[in-house]
Amino acid sequence: EANKKLISDLERLEPFGCANESPKFIVEDATLVKPPAILKERHTRLTVFSQGTIKPVIFFNRPDVYKALHKAQDANFDLAARVVKNEWQGSVSIELRGIDLRIRDNK
Repeated sequence: EANKKLISDLERLEPFGCANESPKFIVEDATLVKPPAILKERHTRLTVFSQGTIKPVIFFNRPDVYKALHKAQDANFDLAARVVKNEWQGSVSIELRGIDLRIRDNK
């Protein structure tokens, strides 16, 4: 689960770079809580539900994710992401930075 303790543990592994890449996580069998949003015509924002948890996900420079999810029509999916602390306008939250997505065959 992506929480403050995980963020604290990840911060102990820093600094990240070429020789020490930040960890990637898999979110399996996720569903959309609400329709995806496209931001500035190139970023895709999702709110996903998986294993009892709802989390925001942002895919930077990935409008194809938005298109794929619309085409998939409510299919479940798996995604690869990095867990990051998002500090914006004085508030701190935990966010997933999407790397890739795979639509599941829900037949």
